[in-house]
Order: sequence, then C-alpha cells, then structure tokens
Amino acid sequence: MEMYVEFELAVKAVEKIDFNTCTLELVNVFETTIRYLGGLLAAHDLSNGKYPVLLRKAVELGEMLYVAFDTPNRMPNVRWDWKEAKAGHPQVASGGSLVSELGSLTLEFTRLSQLTGDLKYFDAVQRIMDQFDLQQNSTKVKGLWPVVINPRDLDFTKDNGFTLGGMADSLYEYLPKVSSLLASTDTRIDLVSNIYCSAAEQTNTSECTKQQCDPSKSTFSSGQCSPTTTISSFRAR
Repeated sequence: MEMYVEFELAVKAVEKIDFNTCTLELVNVFETTIRYLGGLLAAHDLSNGKYPVLLRKAVELGEMLYVAFDTPNRMPNVRWDWKEAKAGHPQVASGGSLVSELGSLTLEFTRLSQLTGDLKYFDAVQRIMDQFDLQQNSTKVKGLWPVVINPRDLDFTKDNGFTLGGMADSLYEYLPKVSSLLASTDTRIDLVSNIYCSAAEQTNTSECTKQQCDPSKSTFSSGQCSPTTTISSFRAR
C-alpha cells in the first residue's frame, strides 16, 4: 500500500505507549493478544526488524499478559484484573471462557518466543494446547470443542453448543497457522498437527455442518491434511 509516512508516524506513536498500566479495570487477554501483541509482531516482521521499538513494545506487552497465566493450573484468567495481580493477590483461571478466548493465544506467544529466544511465552500457551489435545475426543462432538469451556476446572467437554463461526472460529484458524509457523523454523520443536487434522476431519462428517465438504480437499487450508499425521504437541525439547 506504500503508506510509509503513516507507518513511520505509527511507530513514533507506539514508542509513547506504556504497557505497564491500563485504564481498564479488566483486561481482555484474548483481544489484547490478537490485536495489540499480534499487531506489534506483524509490524516488526513486515518491516524486517527495521524498528527495534516494535519488538521492544511487544515484549513489554507480552510480559504484562504473561502474568495472567500465574494461576494454580497455569490457565490464564481471560478477563484479567491486572490491578489485583499487580498488588500480589492470588489469581485463578476463569471459570467460564469462550473456546476462542483460550485457544487463540498460540500464534502471538509462539512468535514472541521465536523472536526473543525466551521459551516461557511458548510454554505458557503450550500448556493450553496440551489440554485441547487431551480432551479433543472426549467432547460431545468428538474432534471439536464446545463454545464454552472451563479453564479453572480443566474441563473442555461439558457444553452442548458447537460452531465453527463466531466465538470459536479463531481457535480452528490458529491451528494450521501455528503449524506452519513452527514448521518453518529450525528450532527443535515437535509439531503435532493431529489436533487440527482431527478437527478438520470431523467437520466433514458431523451433523453440525450445514453443507457437505469435499473430502478430497482440506477444510481449512489449501494444502492436504492427512489424518495419519501424528503430531500431538508443540512442546520445546
């Protein structure tokens, strides 16, 4: 788009942002991650690292969001009271969450680890994906996850509502994106795409879909997805 002047102005504005505080009482961890953290990381990558402040601010924001994972079971509080956390009060994971809120943090936190070399961000979201992997075939529509899950009790299975649309869509979108992101690196990471493949396969057979999908084509991406692929973890060695 060649909006170079506007980009330079935006970079200067970013320098003035203080991510150590917030005017809101509760921080939406999901929205802040995909829009603010994702925006900073994307701008950093698209500008080939020309503006160090973009990554520096991404780290500053990532550090703030990382505190939301400081709960007994390491699941984040998706509606996070940052002032309570800053005061040192105990935190617990959310008792109810949209599946997209918990399942759509992987891309940004993984990329932040890749760019900084600090695996703690990756480890934080990998714990979440471990639970999605563990419970994927125990839901009422095996292979998919319900719209509402319970991070506090680590129960992703009880709700009856399922969709690939709003409130769940980004979870399924992120699976192949993170697979591609990890596969394109030289880091020693075991990539498990069976989570994505199982979900993609289920959408072709479940009564919850309104139309038949061509089983010869991938549901979510242009490439083919083999259900025999057994990649089940993003755990760093």
